[in-house]
Amino acid sequence: MIMEGDYMNFRKRNNRILMYIFLMIIMIFSACSNKKDKSETTTINPIKNNSENEDDQIDTEVTPSASAAPTDDAENPNENSNVIDETIKNENSETIQDNTDGNNETENSEAENSETENSETENSEAENSETVQEYEIENTSSIGEGSNDNETGILPSEKNTKDNTTDNSTSKEPSKGSVAQESTPTKSPIEEQNNQATTTKKIIAVDAGHQSKGNNEKEPIGPGSKITKPKVSSGTQGISSGVAEYELNLVIAQKVETELIRRGYEVFMIRDTHNVNLSNKKRAEMANESGADLFIHIHADSSTSSDANGTSTLYPSKDNPYVSDLSEDSYALSNSIVDAICEKTGSKNRGAIARDDMSGINWCSLPVSIIEMGFMSNKKEDKLMQTEDYQDKIVEGICDGIDKYYE
Repeated sequence: MIMEGDYMNFRKRNNRILMYIFLMIIMIFSACSNKKDKSETTTINPIKNNSENEDDQIDTEVTPSASAAPTDDAENPNENSNVIDETIKNENSETIQDNTDGNNETENSEAENSETENSETENSEAENSETVQEYEIENTSSIGEGSNDNETGILPSEKNTKDNTTDNSTSKEPSKGSVAQESTPTKSPIEEQNNQATTTKKIIAVDAGHQSKGNNEKEPIGPGSKITKPKVSSGTQGISSGVAEYELNLVIAQKVETELIRRGYEVFMIRDTHNVNLSNKKRAEMANESGADLFIHIHADSSTSSDANGTSTLYPSKDNPYVSDLSEDSYALSNSIVDAICEKTGSKNRGAIARDDMSGINWCSLPVSIIEMGFMSNKKEDKLMQTEDYQDKIVEGICDGIDKYYE
């Protein structure tokens, strides 16, 4: 872009060049006039522009002299040429000075424009910053009011752009206010319940049946009952492994404890060692007083027939004279557990069996189940129940059954 100052300097320089050419023509004309005995006087009146918006003008006058005698200029062309050269030099010097002044004015103008632009930019940035801060404050204060735009953190201008972009699209992104689904490990029902602030962890009382030394003293099989039976026995023994039932029961019970805790339950263990003296009535009372939500007894079965096999659970019937009110829940618990164990182990499902002669059931005040994992009198099942893999399947089945009970 040509600046106005540059244009004016260009015009002045062209006018001075034309004046120089004109002076040369006059010198030639003067020399010719001397030879013809004619005298002419040349007057040069360069007129500078009085206004920056007007063009420079050059006025020339040629007046015939009253005398025909040659002038000093005609007689001394070299001197005349020197005068012209000096005049041109002076004018060129003025032109250079004018150009310098014009350049200075241009630089000053550019500097002023740059300062103005910088000032405007800074002011604009400051205003934008204040606007963003005001918007953020407004956005923060309105999140609790249910504004979808503010919840997504989109400025109004950005929202318009995004709306225009996605109006005709088939985006699979979650809509505003929704939560993107993520791949998370499957949680058990009890874990989901425990995640709620108003829900306390479920407490499971776990009894490893029997103990190292039995107690043959008698106790009533239920509250107010005249029927009695030994307080506790040491249990059966593996026909092939020779492992005592009370030992196997505690191994499984401790593994169940670990798995239930992992799934989000709390566990109350009736015993952790073999050297105890706890009657079946006492075990039920301990579970009642623990604040537990349900109670499981872990046992292994035995039979006079070596062919007997499979898994079963025991619960109080609806006609139980002591805890009939627990029958329905106890059946649901027992049925869930036996089904889950057999699904994991592949053992024969002997089902949930109603029994009203079990002291460990009749003294309870919470849903209860006795788990008969398998027959230690059966060589195959006895050997299986001593393996780590089969034990883990039993444990998973018991815990899965409890999970299902709470579904």
